[in-house]
Amino acid sequence: MIVLGMAGHIDHGKTALVKALTGINTDRLPEEKSRGMTTDLGFASMRLTAGGADAGFAGRGVSISDCVEFGLIDVPGHERYIRNMVAGAWALDLALLVVAANDGWMEQTENHARVLAALGPPRVMPVITKIDLIEPSHLVSIIDDVLARASLILGASCLAPAQSVSTVASRGLEALKSALYEEGAEILKKKKRDSESRNPRDAPFLYVDRVFSRAGAGTIVCGTLVGNGFSSGDAVLILPSGIEARVKSMESLEKRVERAEGAVRLALNLSKGKAVPIRGDLVVLPGQKASFDVAAEFIIGVEDLAASTSSPDRKSPVLEKGGELEAAVGSASRIGRIAPLGKKGFYRLLLDEPLALPRRLPLALIRHGGAQVLGRAWVVSSGRTDQALRRKIGSVLRESGIAPGPDAREKLIRALEARTKPVPGSTLRARAEPAAGAPRLSPAAMKAEALLRKL
Repeated sequence: MIVLGMAGHIDHGKTALVKALTGINTDRLPEEKSRGMTTDLGFASMRLTAGGADAGFAGRGVSISDCVEFGLIDVPGHERYIRNMVAGAWALDLALLVVAANDGWMEQTENHARVLAALGPPRVMPVITKIDLIEPSHLVSIIDDVLARASLILGASCLAPAQSVSTVASRGLEALKSALYEEGAEILKKKKRDSESRNPRDAPFLYVDRVFSRAGAGTIVCGTLVGNGFSSGDAVLILPSGIEARVKSMESLEKRVERAEGAVRLALNLSKGKAVPIRGDLVVLPGQKASFDVAAEFIIGVEDLAASTSSPDRKSPVLEKGGELEAAVGSASRIGRIAPLGKKGFYRLLLDEPLALPRRLPLALIRHGGAQVLGRAWVVSSGRTDQALRRKIGSVLRESGIAPGPDAREKLIRALEARTKPVPGSTLRARAEPAAGAPRLSPAAMKAEALLRKL
């Protein structure tokens, strides 16, 4: 399966495009239907054959092996719902960056592109909609502008060839479907190669983005599964609460499955637990809990993101001096505060509630109360720290020249290890004598290393 997501400014035609492709109106809430505006995630599916023909989900005599299956996620375009957009965009294989021809690149086009950059990015296909509202001679310049901006933010290597459509006049839809099939087929080949080299111990996880009850079944949680997979009958753990449950059955694209491996859209029918899971909860296997961070305090490294509508030298005051912001990962978001820590680009992050996240996943930092994406953050350590410990971590980060990034955590551990000489038989290196020529570790440094080695 290809997990395909939408992105783009409000009223640029994302939901109309999903309906044109799949026949499904993803605006399911009464508020959305009355206002004509998407406010939450919507879901659809389709199956395409070579050339972009729609094979449907009844099969129609077409072998599944000849098809590319898509699970589609529609997202809101209004700035007020940027967190819902993150919840739908965090594990995409392919994103359609939708830009209306009569408006061009807008504020939320920029923010959505930066969200995709912060979370991945996936393969991105720019789609120019509402081409019936412009003169045909203007289309080339619009496409060029969108490609230039998207390349700046996402990188040219992430971009698929741009498509142009009108859902009202039914123009360009067949070409778009054909392009989606070709992109999907290539992504599936890559996913197959990646799965063959995947570490069998890679922990599977699913961020819950929808919860509902079904008569006779009980609690159903839905989300995008990543990793080696779940099976019917598995015991699972819901983080950060620690609720235990069991997978009674599973469905993917309206078909019951006994085993599922990522990345796929998946619905889990869970046994009744002490509490009902909510959006933002993380479903994992109990034996692999150590692969995930669960805390309300983190040390993070923040990477800047490119922008196409503002000066690259302009930095958020929150990142300069510290302050309130929101941290989003998967379908979860939390309000928090950050404070600079020792070295430029590293911060202490304090959240209002505990957050669970896989160690290999970045966070998107969003301006509190707004939609501006401030940067991409990587966790360096999690858990409560005292001032002495934070001072030591900041010192090691500064002296070791470690930069924010996905490998900052491992580099920090190695830097701490380099300051000690292991004692044979010792399980805690922080108790070892310092290596020749290296300064003796202070109690705070010993505590830092013990913490980091435990993490």
